Amino acid sequence: MRLLFHPNGMRPLVSNWGAVAPLLWHRARREAESLDGQEMKAVLDELAPHQDPDTLWSAEDAALVPVLPLDLRRGDLRVSFFTVIATFGTAQDVTADELRIEFFFAADAATEKLFRQASGARSNL
Repeated sequence: MRLLFHPNGMRPLVSNWGAVAPLLWHRARREAESLDGQEMKAVLDELAPHQDPDTLWSAEDAALVPVLPLDLRRGDLRVSFFTVIATFGTAQDVTADELRIEFFFAADAATEKLFRQASGARSNL
């Protein structure tokens, strides 16, 4: 959350901030409340002064979506992902109940090509 929501973090790179921020913020808030997550509540309180309330509260009643688009831009470079967050809703112990697995997938051919090329370049080192 700090990496994404702090103004010195990735926030300036997210070109679809209005779509991403409210959904992630409310997901974190709902999960912190349902799991009595004091640490996450403290992180949200820490980050709240840096946020635009109109943006964050625009999705207050939004349902949790299984797939979230994420577009990043820096100069002329643009990468587009969709992310899926998996949770264990009927876990038998607290540790597994708090486990989240997030997957990022290329959302377009250009992003996939960029990462395949980067992967190939590293394997040749």
